[in-house]
Amino acid sequence: MNNGPAPLVSEMAERGAFPFRRRYGVGLLAVLDPLIPTLDVMIAYQLLFGAYTGVVPDGIADLGLDDIEWAGDEKILLSYVKGRTAAESLALSRQATRLLEQWLDHSAVARRFAPEELRQELWVRFTPGGTRAGERWLAKPPTHLSLCGWVKRRQAVDEEGHPTQMSGDNGLPLALHRHRIRTTHDALKDRSHWRGSRRTTLDPNRSPGVEGDHYLTNTTPAQREAAEDIIAQAQEDLVRRAMPPLVLATAEMADLVENYPEHMKRLGLDDDALAQLLSGERDVFTAACGDQLSGLHGPKGKPCPARPWVCLLCPLALFAPRHLPNLLRLRAFFSRQWQQMTTAEFIPVFGPYAHRLDEILTPDRYFSEHALRAAAAEVTDCDVELPLRPEEHTV
Repeated sequence: MNNGPAPLVSEMAERGAFPFRRRYGVGLLAVLDPLIPTLDVMIAYQLLFGAYTGVVPDGIADLGLDDIEWAGDEKILLSYVKGRTAAESLALSRQATRLLEQWLDHSAVARRFAPEELRQELWVRFTPGGTRAGERWLAKPPTHLSLCGWVKRRQAVDEEGHPTQMSGDNGLPLALHRHRIRTTHDALKDRSHWRGSRRTTLDPNRSPGVEGDHYLTNTTPAQREAAEDIIAQAQEDLVRRAMPPLVLATAEMADLVENYPEHMKRLGLDDDALAQLLSGERDVFTAACGDQLSGLHGPKGKPCPARPWVCLLCPLALFAPRHLPNLLRLRAFFSRQWQQMTTAEFIPVFGPYAHRLDEILTPDRYFSEHALRAAAAEVTDCDVELPLRPEEHTV
């Protein structure tokens, strides 16, 4: 090895292809591997370097010795080119610096005997199987087939298709996407905030599916039933919100039965109940309620505890001309809330109800413009007009 590995390989190759492979397998491999990093070793270094630094694969592959600038004895300033943008620089962490130092030491022998034009490349390596001496020294990044072979030899398996994991439950070969190694880098940075945090019980390196398997499926039958009830209620709520409002321009029962047969079937009310609904005996603040004891927004058999604006999206609500003043008072309340809340605060709390209210109060859609103006004359635009809790008052 005084003259490097190339003369030894050339001598063995001259004896024929089969003896070369046989001798390389049992002899030359044992000599070269401790001295010169193999392709598998270089792939491992590059993967770790990407995880430690977050540098993109093309930036790592093109690194040279002149891209490494020492700032003192223990700090490296790395310059690299990100293909989609431009030249960038990065101060390496202590962990990444130690890894780079280890690679430089590990590849020192290969760099010593490499051709002059390759000695400044960071990832220079020797390939004994090359047909010519110039092809045995390489500084090219590993190919996709090389990465697949590396994964297979190490029996690395995937965790539900997550490209940055090395183990899992499905046992499929790891789909190694080096451009997403930065995900591991970001997750490692997140761990610095774990101490003293509730996140210490969760691992950001796991995929959502595995987190669910580990932390959400270990439940009792009663807990599973409760979770399924919550899901069912949420789905029913979405369906109810998609239903059109039940609005009557007059208080005639015949119009209600004729124009809204699907609503009547859903409410399941007899003639006496319909008469109460139209006469105002079942009125709440903004609408007439088909059944206040149905338990849509509270315990079944008890009066509904919902706030006045919740009725706007309730399938049991019926809006008639007599409700216009209160509906306009509610719109004024939404306007006051909009002025004192940010958009991000207002939309989740009042957004769906304000949208439905605008739909109901659109002129000439359900009510005439004359009726809307007459009702607006009764509104004074103050909180005392609405049944509000202390925390709901506007400034």
